[in-house]
Amino acid sequence: MVLVSTDIFLVKVAELYTETHQSTCKGSVVVSCKSAKVNGKALQKILKLTVEDGDQVLLFRVCKYGNNKHKKKYSTVVTVVNHPLFYKSLSQITKTKVDASAKDLIGKGTKRVMARVKKTAE
Repeated sequence: MVLVSTDIFLVKVAELYTETHQSTCKGSVVVSCKSAKVNGKALQKILKLTVEDGDQVLLFRVCKYGNNKHKKKYSTVVTVVNHPLFYKSLSQITKTKVDASAKDLIGKGTKRVMARVKKTAE
């Protein structure tokens, strides 16, 4: 698992979705979110946070699973203050990639199952 900045994380999420929708590379992309508490100077230094950012952070992870031996995993840390902007960007990427894959699947048979993104009001 590689800890990257939020901008690089969003780029990697888009790349993983693009890779899985190609015909040569199969697999699935999973994005998860976990609340974590930052206690201690050592952990703040590792996560490159300051005391002003707060003691609560959200850990986002993305993993690409498939039949390959090398699974790709990336993670990033988002503070509660920056969470709405980050989540908006992440949901936009997810919606566009799922919509693009749905358009590609039309006419390729009825046995394919696609993921649906549930729209929630915020």
